[in-house]
Amino acid sequence: MTNRILELLKNLNIDKKTPILIGNSGGPDSMFLSYILKDYNLILVHVNYHKRKTSDYDQSLVYEFAKKINKHFEVLEIKHSEKQSGNFQAIAREERYDFYKQMAKKYNTNILFLAHHKDDFLETAIMQENSKRMPEYWGIKKENQIDNLLIYRPLLDYFWKDEIKNYMLENNYEFAIDYTNDLPEYTRNKIRLELKKISVDKKQLLFDEYNTKNVEKLKQTKEIKELYDNWKNQDFDCDFLKKQVLKKELVFYLIHNNFKNIKLSKNKLENIILFLESKNRTSKYKLADDIFLYKQKNMIKYSI
Repeated sequence: MTNRILELLKNLNIDKKTPILIGNSGGPDSMFLSYILKDYNLILVHVNYHKRKTSDYDQSLVYEFAKKINKHFEVLEIKHSEKQSGNFQAIAREERYDFYKQMAKKYNTNILFLAHHKDDFLETAIMQENSKRMPEYWGIKKENQIDNLLIYRPLLDYFWKDEIKNYMLENNYEFAIDYTNDLPEYTRNKIRLELKKISVDKKQLLFDEYNTKNVEKLKQTKEIKELYDNWKNQDFDCDFLKKQVLKKELVFYLIHNNFKNIKLSKNKLENIILFLESKNRTSKYKLADDIFLYKQKNMIKYSI
């Protein structure tokens, strides 16, 4: 464990003086990441949704820890009355990232560290597979960007949830436990509970399999991008699609690059292809509420 921590720190490749936002919930994962990076210029950012009885304790824990290691602490508090109805997890994510962007601007940085680990990667990949959708990437990316915010997940290739928790306990480091993580209310929680039943060796095999798929996906993405650019040069003539082998991948790339928040299952992709290859040269296909893909004289249009 110690060797892997040292390897992680060696591979960070970020100056210790550079301001780094670090999302800290008070849980073992984010507290672990904050502990091992305490020699860096951290700003601990915490979101309190007041959704659990222990929410204020979690906030206090992170605040006291930040004070102990002499780091900045920022919190976003959201009361129940401020929450919108609908998918809480989706709304929570949007509020959280808006807060991160505000803090990045305040501290003149564009770097955010999050404490996702190997179990998080597997949970996401299995959710993707169960949904029958065609993801751009299996699991969670180690690095990605939202607007100007560069997001890094340093733990992702190194640690499992249980070994992080055990390390924290062995070293008497404080952390909070979110008991709702073990309640089978959300799909992710159900998968998490199932993963607890299998060995680390089996989990590692799954982890490696998904990463192998991702390597293949990255290779294929380059090929698809070239096809897409050729298609674009032909004004997205639907006859071009008929000649292709990687039709699903090409249509996925088309939708992903031109529309936001469109969920694509394999079945939906097949239906879009049928629409594009149909003899009807002028028509429209409903992608979502008030969002349509148009055919005009056998050419794809995003709006008319």
